[in-house]
Amino acid sequence: MAQEYSFEEIERYLEGDMDVAEKETFEKLLSGDQGLARRVKEQREAHNMVELYTRDTIKSRVRSIHDKVKNQQSTHTGRFPIMGIAASLALLAVIGIMYTYVSVNYNSQNLAGDAFELYPNRFRTMGEAGQNAFNQGLTAYDRQDFAEAITQFAKLMPDNEKYLDAQFYLGVSYLGAKQYGKAEAPFQLVLGENSLYENSAKWYLSLVYLHLDREGDAKKILQEIIDGNSPKSQSAKELLDNLNSKLRRLPFIR
Repeated sequence: MAQEYSFEEIERYLEGDMDVAEKETFEKLLSGDQGLARRVKEQREAHNMVELYTRDTIKSRVRSIHDKVKNQQSTHTGRFPIMGIAASLALLAVIGIMYTYVSVNYNSQNLAGDAFELYPNRFRTMGEAGQNAFNQGLTAYDRQDFAEAITQFAKLMPDNEKYLDAQFYLGVSYLGAKQYGKAEAPFQLVLGENSLYENSAKWYLSLVYLHLDREGDAKKILQEIIDGNSPKSQSAKELLDNLNSKLRRLPFIR
């Protein structure tokens, strides 16, 4: 029966510490006991997650717990000694902490949010705020009133000399306002015109794609930035490295 095998004994099997006879007996029972098979599968998956996704310090702590469990085997004759239960709970706690850490720090939307910084205002607007929509938009942008900035930048028409400038700042304002679906078009327009904002527009567009769950498109643009050796190349490399991290293999991280 499955209950005849403790946490520690399953650990011995998974770690290859059973002798030939013990292993044969265990595997014979394993093949005919669904409950035991399920427990072994769950414990193996926990093992794999710890091995693949925890940092060295966490691995050290978990292995230390396992070593203490093994030492307890020589002094405990009953099933599921207290140390074994404690080890099970400790392992679950460590994995829970790992889940929280990775989901917060490697989620694609969180990575994009952490990478977002406002593009600086390159224009002087002192004393000119009331003169035109572009300057009014920049004034609102500087105080991070993105709703007002969007309203003003959107007023500029293609025949206006500041139109491409306004489109770029419009895209950044949409990002700041978390209106990600609307942010793509302004940046695409700027890229299509091959303006001075091209590299920065690519960077912000990659963040838009991450927020929209278009990770493949984001990675493609980030690689273009890296290959182009622009001022954003290092930031793009760091973000791409995080997106390619093995930690993101966990099924809930996207």
